[in-house]
Amino acid sequence: MMAKPKQCIHCGKPATIHLTQIVNGEIRKVDLCESCQLKDSMAADFDLEPFAKLAEGVVAAAHQQTGEVHACPNCGCDDAQLQNSGRFGCPECYEAFDSILPALLGKMQPALEHKGKRPVHGIRRQEVGLRESQLRKELEKAVREERFEDAAVYRDHLRQLDKEEAYGPKN
Repeated sequence: MMAKPKQCIHCGKPATIHLTQIVNGEIRKVDLCESCQLKDSMAADFDLEPFAKLAEGVVAAAHQQTGEVHACPNCGCDDAQLQNSGRFGCPECYEAFDSILPALLGKMQPALEHKGKRPVHGIRRQEVGLRESQLRKELEKAVREERFEDAAVYRDHLRQLDKEEAYGPKN
């Protein structure tokens, strides 16, 4: 089942801007459409200075290394605007600034690709499932090759995995 897209808190249109701000341990989240972004006080107060500083450093480094200048053909966002605002003007900016995007994202987050979050028990379940699949293949192969002592070992390992799933891992 797909999650329902978030809606703008002001007009109900699909939200394209999702702001999260943590101030003194208090988390504030706001979902806005592009037209209501300018009306919202949190969006206006949202501190983009850290992003602007990161962009400034990356753009300056690109200028020094390659002399490259960036400008979006769709919205006109250029290096100076990115350095001042800390944000792109439109989705096409990602293509116009693609040569510096990896460096910019690398300074903002640990990886260039978003992996998402998984609960720890989900990771464990996935690992157990992979191990179980591997053991079943080895068991079938051992039976086909009439290596019954090996097959018994694989069977015992599978039973142990089943017990761990039912009662939790042994410590």
